[in-house]
Amino acid sequence: MDAAQELIGRDDELSLLVRFLGSVAAGPRALVVEGEAGIGKTALWQAGLTRSRAVGQRTLACRPAGSEVKLSFAALGDLLAEVLEEALPALPVPQRRALQVALLLAEPEGEPPDQRAIGLALLNVLRTLSTRGPLLVAIDDAQWLDAPSAAVLAFALRRLGAEPIGVLATVRLTGGEPPAVVFEPWLPAERLRLGPLNLAAVHELLRTGLGLSPSRPTLVRLHQAAGGNPLFALELGRALLEQGREPAVDEPLPVPAGLRALVRARLARLPAPARRSLLAVAALSRPTVALAVAVGGQEERTLADLVRAARAEVIAYEGERIWFTHPLLASTLYSEAPLGQRRQLHGRLAELVSDGEERARHLALAADGPDLEVAATLDEAAATAHLRGAPGAAAALCEQARALTPGDRSGERRRRSMEAASYHLLAGDTSRARVLLEEAVSSVAPGRERARLLQRLGQVHYHEDSWATAEELLARALAEAEDTPSLCCEIQQGLAFARHVRGDVPAAAGRARAALELAERAADPQLLSESLVLVSLCEFFLGHGIRRDLMERAAELEESARPAQPAPLWSRGMVWASMLMWADQFQAARAGFEELHRRMLERGDEGSLAFLLSNLSQLECWAGNWDLAARYAAEGERLAVLTGQGAMVSANLYAKALVEAHRGLPDTARTAAEQALAHANASGNAAVALMSLSALGFLELSLGNPAAAHAHLGPIAQGLTAVGLGEPGVLRFLPDEVETLIELGELAQARVLVDAFEERGRALDRVWALATGARSRALLLAAQGDLAGAHAALQRALEAHERLDQPFERGRTLLALGTVQRRQGEKRAARETLERALSIFDQLGARLWAERTRGELRRIGGRTASRGQLSETEARIVALVCAGQTNDQVARALCLSAKTVAWNLSKVYRKLGVRSRTELAARWQPSNRR
Repeated sequence: MDAAQELIGRDDELSLLVRFLGSVAAGPRALVVEGEAGIGKTALWQAGLTRSRAVGQRTLACRPAGSEVKLSFAALGDLLAEVLEEALPALPVPQRRALQVALLLAEPEGEPPDQRAIGLALLNVLRTLSTRGPLLVAIDDAQWLDAPSAAVLAFALRRLGAEPIGVLATVRLTGGEPPAVVFEPWLPAERLRLGPLNLAAVHELLRTGLGLSPSRPTLVRLHQAAGGNPLFALELGRALLEQGREPAVDEPLPVPAGLRALVRARLARLPAPARRSLLAVAALSRPTVALAVAVGGQEERTLADLVRAARAEVIAYEGERIWFTHPLLASTLYSEAPLGQRRQLHGRLAELVSDGEERARHLALAADGPDLEVAATLDEAAATAHLRGAPGAAAALCEQARALTPGDRSGERRRRSMEAASYHLLAGDTSRARVLLEEAVSSVAPGRERARLLQRLGQVHYHEDSWATAEELLARALAEAEDTPSLCCEIQQGLAFARHVRGDVPAAAGRARAALELAERAADPQLLSESLVLVSLCEFFLGHGIRRDLMERAAELEESARPAQPAPLWSRGMVWASMLMWADQFQAARAGFEELHRRMLERGDEGSLAFLLSNLSQLECWAGNWDLAARYAAEGERLAVLTGQGAMVSANLYAKALVEAHRGLPDTARTAAEQALAHANASGNAAVALMSLSALGFLELSLGNPAAAHAHLGPIAQGLTAVGLGEPGVLRFLPDEVETLIELGELAQARVLVDAFEERGRALDRVWALATGARSRALLLAAQGDLAGAHAALQRALEAHERLDQPFERGRTLLALGTVQRRQGEKRAARETLERALSIFDQLGARLWAERTRGELRRIGGRTASRGQLSETEARIVALVCAGQTNDQVARALCLSAKTVAWNLSKVYRKLGVRSRTELAARWQPSNRR
């Protein structure tokens, strides 16, 4: 008989379950069955598995237990047990290795697998299996998932796209808010709360399950006492059967008054030797028949005890694996055993289990006080868990070791606090890391040891986005670090980074140079490489250009350095690509970013991905690829939220604001920029705060509000020039501020900015600065009435634009030139120039700037092109195309981009009703021109 048909009183729930299973083919979704202990969640879950398999769906199932919560990747191993041989060969080597180490299929070597790499491996396994048809992931008692398994499941499931994957899970309600399930925020999920069975269903349950058909009054009383809970109802029915008669009206039902008593009564039916045998099962993370026999010492008797317990439906087993039919049975049995008996049992289990992590846990539970030897064993287990890619489990083991450290070993206790904090930080629990480190700092005298603790505490606050607090702690650490070059170097690096983020680049450069001197003294290749990169970055921002000598040396040292995972901003590849982007070398920068993107995806390094995507979004926005830029910003923001990186949330919100402002979408641009600014101000991130202000200023300029624009841009210009920031490539807001000042009539202030900007652009040969600086100079000259000088400056700007792949900036320069030509009385040339600008803005989707350009065209007068008539630019393009020139040749001839030529041709095709160059050549006549 189908297991689903054996469920009683759950017709509606079964119908919903069947509908859910049928909907999995349409894409990822989840059904969470929730209810109190014994309400029938597991029965419905099992029915779902049976139904899924019956209709040919692939299933992955696990049934975690409370004893497994602290055992790393226990649930993940159960889920993948039947598919590993099939799935592992298809994984990339880094992911395959990470998964094998996590599941104890390979020995840890070198750096531990990143938990995100394990999650990425699981994601690819799920995707591969789902290509062969709908896949069901079934988890019974999801609240007992061990933390590492839960983390990688959440990682994989929240990244599903349209794959036909369903998740069926059960969770226990214990009062208060329903428990969270790891995948619910990321999948369309429906909650099904199992309520009590009605009177008829309880009667049917007792009749079919126990052969009991009580009278209606007794049935009503039993139903009320059980609260409709099927497990409780069956227990009450068994009590009635054992009593052998129905109670009198004034006689209570033969049942204890609470859940624990009810479970206790169930266990009490087993003889004491059987309960002792089951105690070992309750104490084990993954109980087996062999372990139960080994603990009992007498195989025949222990096996008989297990059989007796299975007949009483206290346990079930299949092959070697044993599990309790309900977790409450295991927890009750374990909690009611005397403490001494439990400690003795854990000591015996520590001798029997083969897994080092579980052995250490049993040793800790067997200890009756501080124990140096056990603490050392827990240290080793923590290191192993870390190498398996389970930092959360490592942190828990390390904290157990800390608790077992004798009081007179305060130094070891602090060391374990620091190690546990490092593991918590890797696992994303920054608050616990902070608590441990703060406690350790308060218990040690000033000196080198406290300096290291303060340095780690500063790192914690840096990850929590408290830049000011991080800098304060790092400064205290430096004062106490004594003459320890490596430690002082790390502290100076942190201070350099904090100063950079908080907007003081000269001070950051000083810290970076101090770190470099210390790294040379320490002779540590990794520290030296990182310090060289930091110095290069600061030197670049100060206007000293790209220090290729320093970056090349850093690259050489990186090959011989110890393995490390530096902060994203310190990464040599990231800094190198960013400097190339700011230096207008977009193609090389894009190649660098994309290579980093590929490597990060392979490793599952989402923390770094969020930062990378904010940079990629900025680059593609400047390059005119706005749809791609918007996608990068959205993905970066999503990943930043997922990884808890406030700084990266604000950076990607700024990137979003920049794109939306260029598109001319005021509401969404302003909202994103203001959110980014609020995030940045709250965390003390001056860099993102200034960028957010620049986006707001550009938006106001685009809307024609120069006073509002200056309110945002003016303070930035004053602040950044005051600190000596000399790299024009990072001062992208300056041309906007110059244009704003000119519109406000503040020509003297505008001249000061233009003079300095053009000088730095020439000194460093920054093409963007040369182009926009010449345009700014032209706007200033035009405002002073020197139209000829303005025209000449704009021609220089257009020549510089030929070396740039930034169509929006070219459009702005053409708009300025068209305006000057109109004022000079050159109407035909002005119209042609403005139509070229309009073509760029229309193609990009720059609504506000397209409207400004149309306004200038209207000021020229005369008729604009109507349908069927071509503009001057369109006509010149068509003439060259009909002469046999390619789009690239036309672009070079007319000083346009190939994209602009293609865009104009598409408009020509629509106007003339043609679909190809051949039709265009046949249709084209000079009279088509206006």
